[in-house]
Amino acid sequence: MCLTLGEDTRNDTNRIKALSLEACSEDGVAHQVWGKRTAED
Repeated sequence: MCLTLGEDTRNDTNRIKALSLEACSEDGVAHQVWGKRTAED
């Protein structure tokens, strides 16, 4: 299972998106690969 970012934005100011657990897949890789950012990014 992969934590998956939804495509729809619920709030344009804060870019709030829905998260869900979905089966990992090659088609979903754009919404299932995660990283971290620092304040400098």
